[in-house]
Amino acid sequence: MAQQVLVIDDHPNIAELLAIHLTSGFEIDEAANSAQMQIRLKTKQYDIAVLDLELKDGHSGLEHIQQLHDNGIKVLIYSGALDADLIKSCFIQKVAGIMDKNTQIREVAKAIFSISEGHRVIPDEIMLAIATKDQIMPRLTHNEVVVLNFHFQVPMPTKASIASDMGLTAGRISNITASLFNKLEVDNCQAMVVAARKRGHNPKLPLPKKDPRQK
Repeated sequence: MAQQVLVIDDHPNIAELLAIHLTSGFEIDEAANSAQMQIRLKTKQYDIAVLDLELKDGHSGLEHIQQLHDNGIKVLIYSGALDADLIKSCFIQKVAGIMDKNTQIREVAKAIFSISEGHRVIPDEIMLAIATKDQIMPRLTHNEVVVLNFHFQVPMPTKASIASDMGLTAGRISNITASLFNKLEVDNCQAMVVAARKRGHNPKLPLPKKDPRQK
């Protein structure tokens, strides 16, 4: 039975070119936007979706990954909008493949064939982008560095203690800590310290210059 492939992209020539390279064992349909995708999903069961992350109807392809998975569809991201954050988000959502729009269409066709056989297709340069992102310390404000450094102390001080030492309110410390959680992609203070240490943070280094606009 032929593999059913849905190309979700506003560039119609992509589906046409893939059809040229996937001449046997694949049937290819296209959806130029989110609304067309929804119609296609209601009328046919697909095996693989080739998904662009930037759709002209204002939707992001990221919004559709879970729905496609829920329909038993393997997702190949094929987009020119890739950066380290988007790549990692797609990777975490366990897409079957990630490819940049600069990739030649015959390589995309090969990826679809590999995915149809149960393989995951993520080129080395994509994996490098994921690994590099996890190794780079994000840019922090003066107060964020101070709060982070407090958490390196043993025992770890309380928010009230940090607030008292910094002359700030406990609520302000909570906001700064939440910002650190977001930048380091963690959800607790212990994980924050581990993530910062892995990315090379040294609490003994000089603090960044304080922005006079910060309170």
